Amino acid sequence: MSLLADPRFFDPLVQPTDAMLAERVGKGVVVVEQALEVSGTKAGKVTRNWRFSKTSGWYLTFDRGAKRLFYLFPRDGDLLLKLVFNERGVEALHAAGLPDAVRTKLAGAKTYAEGTLLEFIGGELTVALLSTMLAIKFASMR
Repeated sequence: MSLLADPRFFDPLVQPTDAMLAERVGKGVVVVEQALEVSGTKAGKVTRNWRFSKTSGWYLTFDRGAKRLFYLFPRDGDLLLKLVFNERGVEALHAAGLPDAVRTKLAGAKTYAEGTLLEFIGGELTVALLSTMLAIKFASMR
């Protein structure tokens, strides 16, 4: 992978394809897809939409109905995944017995009006971890 940003992801007129995403992100996208398979079918239809930002380029949002599940920002050879949890979700995360690294992230996470933001790069995610966090997100959205 190139160390420079892929210019195709910064052209507002050309929406990336799944093949371009897989090429740019690598195996991290497989973890996301598998976690959605594990948890997504139980919680209703999950849709994904490409969006463009002048500062970030093309990124994906994953939603269930009108509720945002997470953001996926493609990076060269990796990804950045952002999840926002409401108070109920944060309480469930604390109770879930997540790995120390996630609890450390949670302790230092920024809180906004929308909730508490957790950010992960692809190498930090496993199918089991993301599935657990998505299950918590689904349950806290009701």
